[in-house]
Amino acid sequence: MRLKNAARPVIAIAFLGSLVAGCARPSPQLERETAIPPAESSEASVVFELHLGHSEAKEWRIATTTTDSHETIYYDPAAELGNEGVAAARAVEGEGGRWQVEVELEPRRAAILAAITRDWTGKRIVLTIDGEVVDTPLVERENSTGRLMIGGAFSKNRAAAIAAGISRQP
Repeated sequence: MRLKNAARPVIAIAFLGSLVAGCARPSPQLERETAIPPAESSEASVVFELHLGHSEAKEWRIATTTTDSHETIYYDPAAELGNEGVAAARAVEGEGGRWQVEVELEPRRAAILAAITRDWTGKRIVLTIDGEVVDTPLVERENSTGRLMIGGAFSKNRAAAIAAGISRQP
């Protein structure tokens, strides 16, 4: 995992509240109901990563097409944030009964998140779980809460499995 210097834009993360507009189409793999019970799911680590989203291809990989604007988003393969520094992760029920994963960062990583969102306002970030794009939220303002939501069409069991896996430090 790398940290950005002040000269290069830093990335942003979706955070609690209605401050993020638009989501990516969830991965079909993540939409499916998992057969792993929550107790067993905590045995495996899940890789969560946050990447900078870009509107131009350059050397970036294609991430997804957003559901709100149908634009293609590319992302830097090097993650800005990941599992390291996660204080807690939990499954939460969102609007319309959709399950999401709430991630709370330790203070040092929360400060990085604040800098990222401050510098990446008006742009998209790409959130991945085990290498699969699950969300491409638009950063609307600085996130100084140290918390973020990973959206997607998760079932309750899948959101719990992801949260348990993120909570396990690799």
